[in-house]
Amino acid sequence: MRYRAVHHTEYRYMQPVALCHNETHLRPRAVAHQRCLSHALVIDPEPDLISEREDFFGNPTASFSMQRGHSHLSVTATSEVEVGSPKRPGQVPDVPWEEAAEILR
Repeated sequence: MRYRAVHHTEYRYMQPVALCHNETHLRPRAVAHQRCLSHALVIDPEPDLISEREDFFGNPTASFSMQRGHSHLSVTATSEVEVGSPKRPGQVPDVPWEEAAEILR
């Protein structure tokens, strides 16, 4: 099954901000039953610096900064993920508990 997720955050400042540093965790993480098909991060105003990495736990992280005056900040992340059923262990036949206990000995 495919899902499309959109996240939007917007800040409007009472006075212009001269400098800001930000970190986002908006890209979906790849796990056994989920994969990210596409991801776009739109930042307005456009940042002076942007970098992507994985944090200590393996989560995709984007860091960005603006080193000039701005009166608002808008961040929109759009992702498409494909999700499958989690893998389940093989079917176990129904057996009486006494027999199961004997098998485990």
